[in-house]
Amino acid sequence: MVKQLFFILFYITQSHVFLSQSQQAINKLIIPAIEDGWMEVYEGEYISKHLLQYGWPVVAEEAWDIYGVREEVIVKVIQHDRWGGWCSWGRESLTPESKAISWNVAGVGDFGPGAATNLEGFEGGRTGLITRVKGLNWGIVAERDAGEVGVDYLGGYYQSRLGEGVNFIIGDHRVHWGSGSTVFRYDPFQSMRAPHNLGQTSRDFSGVNTGDGTPSRRGFAVSKTNKNWWIYTSFDTKKRECVIDTTTGEITSIYSSGLHRTEVERSRLEVRQSRLAWSVFHKGEQTMLGVLGEVGPGNVVGLLVRREKNALSYESEISIFKGGVSIKNRAVLASGKNIFVFASIDKHNLKHPYRMYGEQSNSDSSWVGGGGFFIIENNKKLVVKYEMKHGELNFRSTLSWDSELEIGGELQTRIQIKGAYDGAVELLARLKWDLPFVKFTGELIKSGNDFASIGRAFRVDIKNERTLTVAVMNGGDDMLGRLCQLLPTARGYRLFSVGDSTSRAIITWEVIVDRLVISFEKVWPKSTVHEGELSSQRISIRFEGR
Repeated sequence: MVKQLFFILFYITQSHVFLSQSQQAINKLIIPAIEDGWMEVYEGEYISKHLLQYGWPVVAEEAWDIYGVREEVIVKVIQHDRWGGWCSWGRESLTPESKAISWNVAGVGDFGPGAATNLEGFEGGRTGLITRVKGLNWGIVAERDAGEVGVDYLGGYYQSRLGEGVNFIIGDHRVHWGSGSTVFRYDPFQSMRAPHNLGQTSRDFSGVNTGDGTPSRRGFAVSKTNKNWWIYTSFDTKKRECVIDTTTGEITSIYSSGLHRTEVERSRLEVRQSRLAWSVFHKGEQTMLGVLGEVGPGNVVGLLVRREKNALSYESEISIFKGGVSIKNRAVLASGKNIFVFASIDKHNLKHPYRMYGEQSNSDSSWVGGGGFFIIENNKKLVVKYEMKHGELNFRSTLSWDSELEIGGELQTRIQIKGAYDGAVELLARLKWDLPFVKFTGELIKSGNDFASIGRAFRVDIKNERTLTVAVMNGGDDMLGRLCQLLPTARGYRLFSVGDSTSRAIITWEVIVDRLVISFEKVWPKSTVHEGELSSQRISIRFEGR
């Protein structure tokens, strides 16, 4: 029996028929590219959408057909080893089966002392399950977290085209209009952008095929686009778990985790709210003008102006609603070959009717201004940036150096120093050694006044056909910032971070290429398991097929 199982697994690993495109497989290119900074979030989504619709590329030059991606990014994509591998898969899968339905199942088990403590009072057991099924234009998801009973979440979407330039979607979706001042938008990894870049780029809606609690809309959306005009609408009607002020009867916050494990979580209040969002954009060669708004529990209307000409680029969105104004402004001036000046002025009004859907702020308004310069010489790059934020002066200096080693591989080093007017200093050092068969990554962050306030991260990626990733990280008690690592798990890439003496270990092994993944996560908390942490040990398994 063992021998038969071995031959079955061997056949599967050697067969290209099973290597149909999946979001998890595509993420292996776009997520590291976003983390390394040479690809923007929206460009990764465009590439992902193209591959999910048309399958693996047949020739490398197919990347030039992906609309909306910058030329320098296309060049790097074509030269990427994974893109070349996909081309060989695409040539072998030019059959009617290339558009077959794909699916994946991920199981999660929470064990250990922390899990035993946290699962007290939970009606369900220690295992959870999420199932996704995806076709060319549709997706379905069913999920149950550990501690829950039955199918806790069921959702999906269907997306298609009505005619030339007219698209629609029914079900769970997200909108990507404006910069978020008027209509809230959810873009993963958006926080990784530098402040001297412009805000989010306005674009179409996207289907949601996940039940992890990230903000989404449930209803339908329609768009009409041509060369210069973009018109979008989205009607959302969805029950939301919320907290209601007993004195005023107003909603004060909305839960987004979607967990229903304890009696308290199962007894949360639910309110059905309907929202109609809309936007009209006109795009010229250098200027974009937009009017957008949302009608529902609160009425919001906004105006967006975006202009990019020569050395000056700026974007401004102002929204007006009952009780206040919300503003997001960005401006960048590259006055010289190596000099830039930027400014950011934001006003997050706490009375914004849709702030509880994800827009958070510690103050009513904030502004950032500053400038800097950068020097590029061969494979070395120095960036020095000064910021004035809330009347406090801060600076950041980053020196990066890429080099080829005689003993083999490519070495990337980065040293970053952050400082403030009060004398607080933070030092970040990163080293990445990329060899043909293995990649080593080490990172260290030192902040605060105590010697113990040191964060460390170490990662090893075995670049075999069946990838193996091992990562460990820990923080310090007096750290000013956080140490973040974007790591693969069986459920997909996750952003892990530490800001105190908590330690983490993550091991992920791809048993069958793009089909079977196993991951193990271990947490050693400072004292007890942090709020929101379900356990101290987690095992996840994902299996895909078609």
